[in-house]
Amino acid sequence: MLFAYTHSKMLDNVGDYFYSAGFQDNYCPSCDRSISQQDLPDVIRLSAQYELPFGHGKPFANHGALAETVGGWSLGSFFTYDDGAPVQVTSPANSTNSVNVFGGGTTIRPDITGVPTSVPGGRHITIGGPVGTLSEYFNPAAFTATPAFTFGNARRYLDSVRLPGTLNFDMLAEKQIPLPERLAMTFRFEAFNAFNRVQFTGLNTSVSSSSFGYILPTQANSPRSLQASLRLAF
Repeated sequence: MLFAYTHSKMLDNVGDYFYSAGFQDNYCPSCDRSISQQDLPDVIRLSAQYELPFGHGKPFANHGALAETVGGWSLGSFFTYDDGAPVQVTSPANSTNSVNVFGGGTTIRPDITGVPTSVPGGRHITIGGPVGTLSEYFNPAAFTATPAFTFGNARRYLDSVRLPGTLNFDMLAEKQIPLPERLAMTFRFEAFNAFNRVQFTGLNTSVSSSSFGYILPTQANSPRSLQASLRLAF
């Protein structure tokens, strides 16, 4: 069994190579200091493989045809959990002067006037509705569009509003098939995303949009996939 847990907090005022973004106010880089887009407070990895106690040399079913049938099996699983990445909300520039004259950057943010998350964690997605149905993910009424010639007070990324995180189980069943001399055969059956869990994407973060604060139930991860293999080592 292997277990790893990381608890962390990452702050920055710019994106890195993969998350490039300009300042809201080009004359105040420090104003963009916030939680990083790459901040994942809790990351968990757990893997385990257990050899079943059946077959030759094991406590149970250790001789005869039964030993050949149920012996040599092992079961394993790999568990992955990540918190979701924080969300950035945007507001349109109400005048080109706010960009050209007042030092506005490429991304303008709205003003926060309330509590962004209407429920703790903001995880209230309606599952099982019609295809393409939108569902409220965070409280859109907590934001207002930035007035002309001003900069919004919303942080660059919001720690209280995060995308759906990763919660995944991969599983396997493996059987060692004994062969004479230097030969060995292994049969393995694997299930990726074994519980077929859906991770949603498609969150609307533009305050000027009619569906601001809503998420489209589009799958970001891969659905369950199965594979089997037979390997001969010599």
